[in-house]
Amino acid sequence: PGTQASTTLTGNTEAKPETADTITFGVVFTEPFGLDRLRASLDYYNIKLTDPLIQTDANLYIADCYNFYGNNPGYSATFSNCTGLFRAGDILGVDNPDDPNGFFPYVNGGEYKTDGLDLQVDYAMDLGPGQLQTQLYVNYLLSWKQQAGPQFPSQDFAGTVQYFGAGDGLGGTYPEIRANLQTRYSIGKFDFDVRARYIDAMENRASVVFPGETSFTGVPSITYWDLSGAWNFSDNISVRVGLNNAFDKQPPTYQPNVQSGTDPSVYDVIGRRAFAQVSMKF
Repeated sequence: PGTQASTTLTGNTEAKPETADTITFGVVFTEPFGLDRLRASLDYYNIKLTDPLIQTDANLYIADCYNFYGNNPGYSATFSNCTGLFRAGDILGVDNPDDPNGFFPYVNGGEYKTDGLDLQVDYAMDLGPGQLQTQLYVNYLLSWKQQAGPQFPSQDFAGTVQYFGAGDGLGGTYPEIRANLQTRYSIGKFDFDVRARYIDAMENRASVVFPGETSFTGVPSITYWDLSGAWNFSDNISVRVGLNNAFDKQPPTYQPNVQSGTDPSVYDVIGRRAFAQVSMKF
């Protein structure tokens, strides 16, 4: 898609700080089942922001005008959230009907709620002449609910990839599962590292904004592999070389993401790259 709806964005000197209620609790395991050098932790978090700072996505007004939320079953052109739409064969611009100037300022409104689980597992063992260490980090996102205002429904964006131009901007991609697995084998003065970075498959965020539409494409799961090796020349000097995105995994593309074709805040758009590093302690 190449069509874009123009809007006018502004600041707001009357905006107030956000406030949040946060609940977290967890459990830590040390050497469970008699396994030496095994540690694990599992944490649950629940965060609720009341009156967060939002800049409402203009697509919400378009969706509401066309009855995606059941508020305009007769498709009336005089419905409040239709009055700011400018058409010339297609929708070319959106004025904010809730602002006297039609602008889209940041305002305190709506609600954000999210909860999820964080898992960390650390394990080490002797293997041959060296030692193997592994660290696993997993986030499982249970929900990411947003409500832009009382006239809009609460929408759960967990498991969705962001599109260009949404009110939150890029950086609003929320995979249900993200994981990092770090493995290091140390032998003498040498370390060899393998890291896997996993991002879960996701639906397009637009499919939540426009429920029932099936033309928006999502993204598959992706795993990046990073490789490196280090020579610990002395207690104070080490040399490391490696490859990030060693298999040159290309970022997934999807519709609609008009200008970038992907989310560069989440995916690696550069590709395979090598690095060398010298570390010295004084």
